[in-house]
Amino acid sequence: MSFCSCWSMIMQSILLMRKLRKRKEPRTVLTVLVLKFLQLKRKMNSKRYEYEQYLPLSQADKMIKEEAQFLCAAMENESKTFDEFVVAHDDCVKDIMYFPTRNAYGPSTVAVKAEKVAAFQVEMENARKKMEEDEKKAEHMKAKYKTYTKGHDKRAETVWSQIEASLKQIEIGGTEVECFKALKRQEEMAASFRKRNLEDEVVKQKETEQKLQARYGVLLSTLEKQRS
Repeated sequence: MSFCSCWSMIMQSILLMRKLRKRKEPRTVLTVLVLKFLQLKRKMNSKRYEYEQYLPLSQADKMIKEEAQFLCAAMENESKTFDEFVVAHDDCVKDIMYFPTRNAYGPSTVAVKAEKVAAFQVEMENARKKMEEDEKKAEHMKAKYKTYTKGHDKRAETVWSQIEASLKQIEIGGTEVECFKALKRQEEMAASFRKRNLEDEVVKQKETEQKLQARYGVLLSTLEKQRS
């Protein structure tokens, strides 16, 4: 609450209380008003604002104290503190209940069981109506937001289908990569084995060639001997 709003509320309310006092209004009206402003003053004093040193706030504090003193004198409880008045007022407010059988408010401690039941039924009915109103508002807001986000929903469905296709391709690509890696490992293991086999085959071919060359040499020398 800003300083301007607090100051305006305090001044208007104190002027109203003074008018009521001049008109000799019932004490209950003045009591409620003064207690309300005592609560407001206590909340304001709980926070130390930089503008507490200003003159208008000091004047308001002085006027509130004057009204509080009048309240104590009017209720013949000058020995009580202001905080005790506020606590008593809060307790009284908590005890107040609306009774439909009387069509009026009153303390719940002195009401009979039937009146309390009727009061609770009214409260429950009011709560049910409030819930129904909130439900209708929620449905209206849901339809409103659905209208606003309909295009986004369609776009999201399209994009999501594309994302799913991309994820599927990524999964297939990952599987293919794993397969190729496994094949690479197998080929690397088989390559060394094939290399050794080829080396053995080369050695065998060289040995066979040497044998054939030696045999060819023998046959060639034999043929030359026969011709001569």
